Amino acid sequence: MRSAMLLFILLISPVAMAHKKWFYDATPYPMRWDLFAQPLPLTITLLVLLVTAGAAFFQHKRAGRGFLPTPTALGTPSERLSKIYALMPAFLAVHLAIPLLINGVHTQLFSPNNDLPVTFLGLLQISIALAFFYGGFTRIAALALAVLWVLGALLLGFGPMLENAHYIRLRRVLLSGRAGSAVGRPADVAKTRAVA
Repeated sequence: MRSAMLLFILLISPVAMAHKKWFYDATPYPMRWDLFAQPLPLTITLLVLLVTAGAAFFQHKRAGRGFLPTPTALGTPSERLSKIYALMPAFLAVHLAIPLLINGVHTQLFSPNNDLPVTFLGLLQISIALAFFYGGFTRIAALALAVLWVLGALLLGFGPMLENAHYIRLRRVLLSGRAGSAVGRPADVAKTRAVA
């Protein structure tokens, strides 16, 4: 059933135009903040902020408990959750490392539309990608990623870096480190399991 549904979606879907700006010269189309100052975008932004504040207030009133059921409430054993949560930084790090590495090799900052002059920034981006991929010095790499993002905003403008704000969000998660899934850790994990 799922495969038939997927095939149906693929057959009726038009060509995806996601990230079209990445592959064309977008200089004739700069960011237009004046369009954001219109009534509709301001109303939607205000509604999003109000819903977010209401959800935070509701969660605070429930003593920090969220209003969506947790995996434990749905019957997932806590030992399985601990295994998944232990590997989550590794999954995110690899997911982040691949585009950083590819764009760094092509001297592009974060995405294909941000061409870099040949500087140390491409090397820094590749170094960050390798640190995330192998799990070594991930906290330092996460901080370097934030510095690289700020440098990109200074060099290329705030608009292109705003399009790549997801790197900053993932950087926050990776500040917790990847010690449990780093390159040198499998032997330590095996020893710990043998003792337990």
